[in-house]
Amino acid sequence: ITAMLGAPLPEFLDFVSDAGVGAGLSSDGLWLGIAAEVHDPAAAEERISSQMPLLQMFTMQSEGAVTIETGDVGGVEVTTITLPIEAMVAETGLPLAVGNTIDVALTDDALLIGLGDFVESAIIGGVDSLGTSAGYIDALGEDTINTGMMYVNASSLISALDPILAMTMPEWSEVAPYATAFDRMIVVGTEDDDVVRTRMTVIVGQ
Repeated sequence: ITAMLGAPLPEFLDFVSDAGVGAGLSSDGLWLGIAAEVHDPAAAEERISSQMPLLQMFTMQSEGAVTIETGDVGGVEVTTITLPIEAMVAETGLPLAVGNTIDVALTDDALLIGLGDFVESAIIGGVDSLGTSAGYIDALGEDTINTGMMYVNASSLISALDPILAMTMPEWSEVAPYATAFDRMIVVGTEDDDVVRTRMTVIVGQ
């Protein structure tokens, strides 16, 4: 594994100093993205590039079900991996669009991985981010320096999942009036004088 990855498995991602994961549902379907801060671009480039021949070998064995292409977005090389994701989701019976592509890009200071147009949007910019959301800013409060956090726009998530929940949960019609009262939730960890605290705030009725 060490020879294949170019580093011991526990150290393979040690060029990453911090990371965030985002996911959401919209009229276009599910989006999912990972943005990681890179403190050693040379190591990141070497290790990610070393995996491309392995992926290419895998595509040759997949009989066309998996393909890999590279393109340029805003001066950044983006690798697009096409997989039969939609078909796998369709087999579950869930009415959810996820697309068939996963993009991977490495900039001077970030590693980006995502479904759909997440990577392209992150590179080009000009789109609304979580940091501009009034609901997020209000929920985060003064904990802008933290050891990690999780934020959920519960009302939007429940609204987007409503048709799926109605199909998969016979009792959803009884639960829905109570569930839709949830607006937002945030979990934030902070550390002060070696004391670690975790705050969970649930906001309802807004």
